[in-house]
Amino acid sequence: MASIAQPKRQAEVLEAAVTVFHRDGYDAASVQSIADELGILRGSLYHYIEAKEDLLFANLLRAHRDVEAILAEVRRLDATPLERLYAYTRRQVEYTTSTYPTMAVYHRDADKLSADRRRVLAARWRRHERFVVDCIEAAQARGEADPSIPAPALARALVGSLIGVSRWYRPDGRLGPAEVARQCADFALAGLRGRP
Repeated sequence: MASIAQPKRQAEVLEAAVTVFHRDGYDAASVQSIADELGILRGSLYHYIEAKEDLLFANLLRAHRDVEAILAEVRRLDATPLERLYAYTRRQVEYTTSTYPTMAVYHRDADKLSADRRRVLAARWRRHERFVVDCIEAAQARGEADPSIPAPALARALVGSLIGVSRWYRPDGRLGPAEVARQCADFALAGLRGRP
C-alpha cells in the first residue's frame, strides 16, 4: 500500500475497504465501490494504493499487529500454561467479535492474496500456533491436559475453533462478545483436559 500522509485518512480508507469486502466479497468488490464508500473519485483512491489487493493486505496486517499484541500480553502473564491458554483464547475471541468484519474478511479472503503476501501472514500465524503447542505440551507435562492426543493435533483443533468464530458469529446475535469469548475459552479448556 502506498504511503498515506495522514494516519486518520489511512484508517478511513482501510475501514471503507473492509466494509466493502465484507459486504460484497473481495472478488466482487471494486476500487470504484471502495471509492464510493469513501465519497471520493476512483482516481483519488489510487493516490493511496496501487491495486485493490493492497487494501486487503494492509487490513490483514493491521489485524496481525493487534493479535500479536494480545499474544505478547498473554506471554507476560504470571500464570500456568492452561491459564495462559484460557486468557489467550478469550482475548482472541473478544478481538474477533469486536472487529468482526475485518476478521470475517481475513478468514474468508486471505487466500486471494499473492503467494508472497500469503507467506508473510502464514509466518505470523505460526507464532500463534507455536505458542498454543508450547502451552499444551507444558500442561501435559504438568498432568493438567490429556496426554493421549499429540499437542500439535490439539493445537490445530483449538486454532481452528478460533478461526471458526469469524464464520458463525453475528453481532446482532443472542450472545454478546464477552459471553461468546467465555464459552469458547471454557470449551477449549474442557477439551484439553480430556477425561478426568
